Amino acid sequence: MAKNDEVLIDEIRAALANAAKGRGSRPHFLTSYQILNRLSQSTKLRLISEHGSPGAGAQTYHSAASVIAGCLQKMGGEVERMYLDARGAAFDVDGAPVSAGYPVVGLYRLREVDPDAT
Repeated sequence: MAKNDEVLIDEIRAALANAAKGRGSRPHFLTSYQILNRLSQSTKLRLISEHGSPGAGAQTYHSAASVIAGCLQKMGGEVERMYLDARGAAFDVDGAPVSAGYPVVGLYRLREVDPDAT
């Protein structure tokens, strides 16, 4: 894995770890749009500059949010995945509302580690 990927994955891991916990102690799910918005400003702007703005109307298939989704895939079993019908939903990316470019979006969270498994 490239050094840039490792740094980005560390930022993604931190965003997932800091997701809202609700009533429990476990962070809840985030979309790649939400993760992108929670990265450091420099990383977020670099990804958008290199890969384009995410969401509907972005005029690109491989946007900054797609890079996030690709890194989440590389994280393998460390991440749980579910899916959401995102029709009608908007996500904040750098202060602007973004609608998903596809009607179904991935939801991601860090997999709970079983302390007895070690």
